[in-house]
Amino acid sequence: MLAIESLSVEFGGLKALESIGFSVKDGDIVGIVGPNGAGKTTLFDAIQGVVAPSAGSITFDGARIDGMPMHARAARGIARTHQTPRLFLRMSPLENVAAGTYLQKAPKTQVDDAVREALSISGYAGALAIFARDVSENDRRRIELARALASSPHLFLLDEPLASFDEGQREVLRARLVACARERKAAMLIAERDIAECADLCDRVVVLHAGKMIAQGTPKDVAADPDVRDAYFGVEWRL
Repeated sequence: MLAIESLSVEFGGLKALESIGFSVKDGDIVGIVGPNGAGKTTLFDAIQGVVAPSAGSITFDGARIDGMPMHARAARGIARTHQTPRLFLRMSPLENVAAGTYLQKAPKTQVDDAVREALSISGYAGALAIFARDVSENDRRRIELARALASSPHLFLLDEPLASFDEGQREVLRARLVACARERKAAMLIAERDIAECADLCDRVVVLHAGKMIAQGTPKDVAADPDVRDAYFGVEWRL
């Protein structure tokens, strides 16, 4: 489904990403893990089309997309959430989620069903007719996730989707995200700072550090990798 080869991104000579390469299949849930500044968000920006690669390629469903505009990538089935939710603040939660279906050109009944299902999966249970600016931070996250779900994408880019939720809420959301990926055969890339967050969620993990990919494997194997431990804890742990 998604193949990233030798991907690099530079900003004014600064390498934000350097020679990143991995692939994702239908139904895969892959954690993109690393400390702040590792390059997780830049990687998502490159896949979505916010930034242009300086080298390498991005192939999605058999076609090169690294030269495509953002709207064309969205039309091919790529949806995203952000660390800080980006909603239409003067639109209602219901309108925000419905906006995720605009590319589908489906009958209203089908759109309504998609919106209801998306809200149910995300766990949003608040008012539907108020302004989105008036809901809590957690509910904004749920609304943005629901909007992505309602678009029925082939690939989700979820940037720290569990942040700010308590452990009980995270556990429920993890289970729902896994079920969604399996049922829809959709791939998910999930950016997280902590490998432990990926243990019950991701099939495998790609670890970034200072713009470079330093490890790839199961959450358990990656957590024990010496290079990963160096990145998180410094070399003192070896002493």
